[in-house]
Amino acid sequence: GSSGGGGGGGGSDDMLKSLLSFVNEIKPEHPNEANKIKLVILRGATARPQSSNPFKRRLKAAKNSSSARVDVFSLDTRELAEQITLVESELFLSIKSSEFFNQCWRKNSKKKSSPHIVWMVERFNTVSYWISSTIVMCKELKKRILLVKKLINLAEILLEFRNYNCLMAVLGGLNNASVQRLKQTWAGLKGTEKITFDGLLNLMDSKLNFKLYRESLASDMAQFPVVPYLGIYLRDLTFIDDGNPDFIDNLLSYEKITMLGEIIMEVEHWQSHGGYNFKRNAEQEAFLLKLVVLPEDTLFKLSEALEAH
Repeated sequence: GSSGGGGGGGGSDDMLKSLLSFVNEIKPEHPNEANKIKLVILRGATARPQSSNPFKRRLKAAKNSSSARVDVFSLDTRELAEQITLVESELFLSIKSSEFFNQCWRKNSKKKSSPHIVWMVERFNTVSYWISSTIVMCKELKKRILLVKKLINLAEILLEFRNYNCLMAVLGGLNNASVQRLKQTWAGLKGTEKITFDGLLNLMDSKLNFKLYRESLASDMAQFPVVPYLGIYLRDLTFIDDGNPDFIDNLLSYEKITMLGEIIMEVEHWQSHGGYNFKRNAEQEAFLLKLVVLPEDTLFKLSEALEAH
């Protein structure tokens, strides 16, 4: 079920959509004028002031609160998936369309022009490294095997919730070299658990331009809510922007504007499905907003101390 609250951002975003659809209507008779207007609209939208991140206040509260009783083992896996998804979904719904224009998220001013994209990318990396860190900080082999099993199960539930972004982050953490080299740990998994993990990796594999993931996402068209894998949109937008000129024969490239527009409209489509209606747990959220993350070299040293090859 959905609790509504799509990521449109109110009247100004609705106005932007109305203007763009009007420009599409006049395009057949006035192609170049339509393209010029479209470009002005899209470029102008990047200058719009951004709302503050929904987590700033709660992050501050989380840092001061006690979530000492919460750890991965004490949490029910489904509940953990729900709380992670609430955080992820709220971030996804807060992204404004204008944050995707002109590769804003790659520029020096990215924290001003694409604040929510930046937060979501940072969140992705944090979750991924938290998964790896949690595993290499678990010294006892039996406990570590149980932990890896639990995290594979977490990935399964995230797929069930259609939270592809967090699914990708969890798989990235499990696939980190420091975790993959723990042969004794992986040997402790049952065949079925390995098959599940391999199936999830296969689904999110980048081969053939993420073919299986794109097909799975497309099959969700009638369902909601969804948190798509944000990295693909950023990659596609960069590819289109870098690979196509803005002008062809002194005329604005309608192809390029259309391709960029289609991706942004797909993001808006998923945002329009709204958020999840899971019950928020303040203590667990506080834990998830201050995850322990180790740097890559520390991960590897701990991993070697656990299982020397």
